[in-house]
Amino acid sequence: MLLYQKFVEPPERSLKPAGHVQPELSDEAGAPSPQETSTRTSSKPPVFNRVTYQKRRAAFTSNLEYKGPSPQEYETFNTPAGVEEVVYESEGLELKAWVDRRGASEEKSPAIVYFHGGFAIALSSIEEACAQFREAGFVVMCPTLRGENGNPGNFELFLGEVDDAANACRWLAQQDYVDQDRIYTFGHSVGGGISTLLSLQEDLPVAYTGSSGGLYSVHTFFSWREIVPFDWTSQSEKKIRILSGNIADMLTPHIAYIGTEDLPFHSTIYAVQNEKKKDSFLTVRKVHGDHFTSFDVAVKEYIKLLKALPKSSPAHTSEPETDRTGNQ
Repeated sequence: MLLYQKFVEPPERSLKPAGHVQPELSDEAGAPSPQETSTRTSSKPPVFNRVTYQKRRAAFTSNLEYKGPSPQEYETFNTPAGVEEVVYESEGLELKAWVDRRGASEEKSPAIVYFHGGFAIALSSIEEACAQFREAGFVVMCPTLRGENGNPGNFELFLGEVDDAANACRWLAQQDYVDQDRIYTFGHSVGGGISTLLSLQEDLPVAYTGSSGGLYSVHTFFSWREIVPFDWTSQSEKKIRILSGNIADMLTPHIAYIGTEDLPFHSTIYAVQNEKKKDSFLTVRKVHGDHFTSFDVAVKEYIKLLKALPKSSPAHTSEPETDRTGNQ
């Protein structure tokens, strides 16, 4: 199963030396808040003959050459005590998710929708990968997506799965124990790619999105051509499934953490830095580590960012003030 080595969750946190903190490589004071990176205004000069990502996505139909479940095997597991297994609906599909309220301490708590690495969820996604979020007082939702873990639906690789992810967020926003103004997303690896693409979704009840090792490019599909369910040479199929090339159409702020030794993503950093404009909703930060060892420090930095945001302040309410996006 070497093909899936990059799709699994990071190692257990207990394997890291106690008290060890990896510094984050950045001279930037901080990522923009929702108030600083918010809805675009009409003061921008009009751009003619340009179709937004949202319109292209609405009109796009993927030609799946493979129709079936995700390519990763999965194991069933018992739901941990204090965690609730739920079902949410997405485009007629009933999909499984787990909601962990063990760390919640407020009547209406902040919440994280966490998207697991790989193409199947495991118990470690709930118990280990999300431990820092739980310890920080967040309600944590861990959804599965279409074609995963016995779910109905076809594996689409960063397309229909993003719709599922958005619907998971909408389901969580309807729960009375969640503060609707403090819902965020985060994902690792493949799940990071899902969280990244959520920044392009309309009507998303999320104030901020984040990822660790999830800033993919068109070259990803060549590397994964053995499992790509569509024609991997098709530019239209690839470009609708990545953030690069669509940054101008982002609707929700996103911070992408990339490990200093996670070399395959470094070329993507340069590409997006050349693409994004002054008021971009994208922040890219390098943190020490490889694809897996950078995960814990990325989560720690993301929690720090979220805790610093104004409490109960809806996102998308003001014009961007300064260029504080990206720093490498």
